Amino acid sequence: MQMHEASKERLMQCVCAEGFGGVRCERLTGGTGEASSQNISCAGEPFEFACRSGTIRVEYASYGAAEGYACSPQLVSVRQTCSNPNSLKTITNKCEGLNYCTIQELREVFPETPCPVQNELFLRYRFTCSEGKVCLELEVPKSRRLFKML
Repeated sequence: MQMHEASKERLMQCVCAEGFGGVRCERLTGGTGEASSQNISCAGEPFEFACRSGTIRVEYASYGAAEGYACSPQLVSVRQTCSNPNSLKTITNKCEGLNYCTIQELREVFPETPCPVQNELFLRYRFTCSEGKVCLELEVPKSRRLFKML
């Protein structure tokens, strides 16, 4: 697997607001550029992402927790904000350059995540599909949705 040159040199990353994407959160024009897919995958569920054509390019990845968010409605009272500092590097090494990426157990890939409540972690990620520029939407079961505390 060959990593994008830009991916090798990145030391930081950012979460993009709605309508923005790319490594530097540029405004998405809806034209012929690469389509970004920004999603969340809960730690207790298998992770998968596929490109219809082209290969995966990792723009953002953060494994951990964010206060006010939970993967299950039973745990929305959990108050922790933490992340694995190696999230971007780990997911880039696992998925960059592939057309399909699957990880059966995210917790096994991130064993040293500094979060006190381990069963409420998730991977927040943003990928693009190079060349083909079309991200394949995979069916997400209801159990893999993220809930926001009100």
